[in-house]
Amino acid sequence: MKKLSELMKKDFPDNSISISKCLHNLNEIINSTMGDINEKINAAFYRRDFDNLKKYSNLANCIDIYQKKLVEIIGLLDIKNNTIENRISTQTINEDLKTKFLNKYSENTRYYMKYIILSDAVRKMEETSRKDLCEFTKEELLQLIVNSKPYSLQSAITQLSVFRKYIDFAITEWHLTSDINPANFIKIDDVKNVLDKEAMQSKYLTKEELIDMVNSLNNAIDAALLMLLFEGVKGEALNEIINLQKDDIDYDNGTLKLVGRDELKRISRQTLYILKLATNQKEYTIIVNTEKRNLGFTKRLPDNEYIIRTTGLRSKGPVKYRTLLAKIRSIKDEIGNPSLTATSIWESGMIHYAKEIMNQRNIAELSTEHYKEISRWAGRSESLWFSTKRLITNFK
Repeated sequence: MKKLSELMKKDFPDNSISISKCLHNLNEIINSTMGDINEKINAAFYRRDFDNLKKYSNLANCIDIYQKKLVEIIGLLDIKNNTIENRISTQTINEDLKTKFLNKYSENTRYYMKYIILSDAVRKMEETSRKDLCEFTKEELLQLIVNSKPYSLQSAITQLSVFRKYIDFAITEWHLTSDINPANFIKIDDVKNVLDKEAMQSKYLTKEELIDMVNSLNNAIDAALLMLLFEGVKGEALNEIINLQKDDIDYDNGTLKLVGRDELKRISRQTLYILKLATNQKEYTIIVNTEKRNLGFTKRLPDNEYIIRTTGLRSKGPVKYRTLLAKIRSIKDEIGNPSLTATSIWESGMIHYAKEIMNQRNIAELSTEHYKEISRWAGRSESLWFSTKRLITNFK
């Protein structure tokens, strides 16, 4: 095991750190479990329930054996003077207080806690706010968890536990004038909500981000697909995009005639320009990435009346829904955005349109009628206005 751990630390330091962090989290969970078992043991002893007392004691003993092995593995994987030290800030506010706090714990526990309270995320927030971690408010602690980019909810909860212990220590050391620890008021749901909100922020695009993506694409047809979705063109099973034909576009008035809609759909000049490029596109460029180089070649597109076409389509009919989904996945891979979906782009457009309404009409809050208008704009039934409201308010 020692040889294996040395090889991991030498040749795969980042993986070693990731495994070590996971094991530290597991160790925290085991500690919490042992605390629960201890309560069961105390309760059994109080009731003179010696059968359960023996059962829980044996369970604790078995867990303790495996936990000792776990701690041993953690110690073997620790990279104390190498990569981990490079990831810890060298400039820290109240470094003496933090060092005194860390020295309370065993070597293995101290190693992981040091990684949390002396991280770059902590340092940056301390520098920005010009105060120590122990002085952070509830909101700042939640933001710090988001900034730390935890890889799981449990990892975030473990970070919060370390923050809570550090603030408690600062209180006992008379470093704070108040004996209230804001970390005690943070619930698991609070942590989950801020992480969900962060995920939502990465899921949805601004208009500027969309334009950057569009400009990076090799094919006008792919760009048109993204722009149409952002403009609120979608329909059930993407039928508004699938069935869009050249004659449905009015370039002079800037409108589209969409299947299933009674009213014409007004779109931006940017989208009209890209639609014209897509209409005139004759060949589709395909880039294949290899280890040594990128290979590019073209395939001829079918000559029919539909805007969104794909290679290999010989018939005069529209592209299939599943083929269009595959195209979106291909665009997602080309751009390198794993959160990109047809729905997320379409909803991003709704959020953007809501902001436009508020800015152009100088409105502080959107009304029910505004949410109905946004729903109509996106081809959604007015009766679903509350779902539209929830999307927009959650994003805020």
